[in-house]
Amino acid sequence: LVRCPTASSRAFARYGADWVALDAPRHLFVPTRAAMAALAARAGWAVEAVADDATTLQCWGSRQNRRGVAMMSPASRMRTPWRPRVDWLRMPWWAWRTRRDNRACRGDQACWILRPAAAAKRTTEGL
Repeated sequence: LVRCPTASSRAFARYGADWVALDAPRHLFVPTRAAMAALAARAGWAVEAVADDATTLQCWGSRQNRRGVAMMSPASRMRTPWRPRVDWLRMPWWAWRTRRDNRACRGDQACWILRPAAAAKRTTEGL
């Protein structure tokens, strides 16, 4: 199982350098779905399945970054989720959009199930 952010997401396409999952230096490399499949194959593994499991953090965290609000700032939703600065009216929209992105294999994080290439039944669903 490999779980990490993916640059194949709508959130990355929308927020670019403000995308919360870039999170340097914690994430030194953020692969696309195709890059993860290629890396797995090069290491002798095959992608058996992929499941997107993004949360609304992809929206509100990226929006905070765009506004210059650090994740651990007192003004951040991460530290004080009840603060009035948060776009409360946007939360249902962000939840809907996140579910839509996950179903469309465009969430900002995913879980790849890998099997040794010789034993794996190769599927390309969601790639």
